[in-house]
Amino acid sequence: QAVVFVLCKPGATCGATGGVLPAVSRALDVNTGVSSVTMQVECPLGSADVVLHAAVSGTESAALATSTTIACRCDAGQTRSTIAERSTWVCKQCEEGSYILDPNNPAHSCETCPAGAVCNNSTVIGKINGSVWTPDATYPGRVELVSCPEGYSILNPAVYEEQACVPCAPGRFCRGKGTPSIKCPDKRHSSDKAKGASDCFEAAFVSMTMSLPLGEDAFRFKKAVAEAADTTPDMVLIVDFFQTSRRSGAIQLRTLHPESMDVRSKIAAVDEAGARAMVDSLRVDSVNSFLMKEGIPAGQITASPTVIPNPNLPAAFPVVDVTVGCIVAFLFLLLVGTTVIHYKNRAASTRLLTAPKGTLCNQRDLPYELRGKYQAVQMLGRGGSGVVVEVVQINQQNMWLGDKHTVGAA
Repeated sequence: QAVVFVLCKPGATCGATGGVLPAVSRALDVNTGVSSVTMQVECPLGSADVVLHAAVSGTESAALATSTTIACRCDAGQTRSTIAERSTWVCKQCEEGSYILDPNNPAHSCETCPAGAVCNNSTVIGKINGSVWTPDATYPGRVELVSCPEGYSILNPAVYEEQACVPCAPGRFCRGKGTPSIKCPDKRHSSDKAKGASDCFEAAFVSMTMSLPLGEDAFRFKKAVAEAADTTPDMVLIVDFFQTSRRSGAIQLRTLHPESMDVRSKIAAVDEAGARAMVDSLRVDSVNSFLMKEGIPAGQITASPTVIPNPNLPAAFPVVDVTVGCIVAFLFLLLVGTTVIHYKNRAASTRLLTAPKGTLCNQRDLPYELRGKYQAVQMLGRGGSGVVVEVVQINQQNMWLGDKHTVGAA
């Protein structure tokens, strides 16, 4: 003998030919009186239950038949999959990296994980700590990013797959929650992830326009310009760009398939001295070397780097002027000192050495060690390697004392 197993709709007459699936027959073990079968449960469309009926073949006795109701329930991470030819549905596992909020809600299905989250069949976890995801009231079965922490904003909230908390861009600040980023006031700049207006600082900017091939990565461009200017990528802003024809340089319509684009950028500096230093660094050969390091073909600077002054910044310290002034002052003091030392240490003046006999001289014509000691000096003549002078002084008794010295040339 054998046991016939069949799945039936609830409330329907269940027999060998009236089931949801074809009946399955399994032999009855004569020793144990047991028969078993493994079957995939398929549930009728529109029903949350199915009836499993088992009966010994070849008999109509109710004592040899039994029925049990099976709840059609899917586990976490599973979705309902319809089998149209039999008007049934089965549970199917969602693909890796997707999710389903309620596996037993017919309106829910496996959803693609948004860019800003990590999904594991039944869970959705934001990649950024503090991001908040809730069920989307407009699209049942999906999640919606409603809040980001300070320093972040929501990227493309209207495009489901692209929803993510992204760092606040340089030159802007983000208060978090669901608010968009806000541009820093004019003449101010901020690093990435700025949280409030207080993070925007006064800055001087260097404006530069460069022609590049189409389709180049903006971050790699910013990184190359930052390295050439000896700063960081978050200090580089891409103001705008427009497509041009490499052949003519004129602005073209998209249908003309332009080959290059002009990128207008601004590089922030904390003061005007730093901005001027950037201008000196942003030479076309230097910028191109860093572009090629980032895998970007060399371009052309179409608008030379120019400092955009900021009147709110303190006046730049005139380093060059002060340095030149200090050098001039030092040289003047050196000249004065040398002159003093010369006059202090010379042996005798040129006037004294060339004066005729009998000429009256003053103390400045004497060697330093004789000055201040005598009241009168007279040239007597020449002798030895110099000249002979008579010097007169008054002693403590107011008497004139004469003395003779031979002094040499300086």
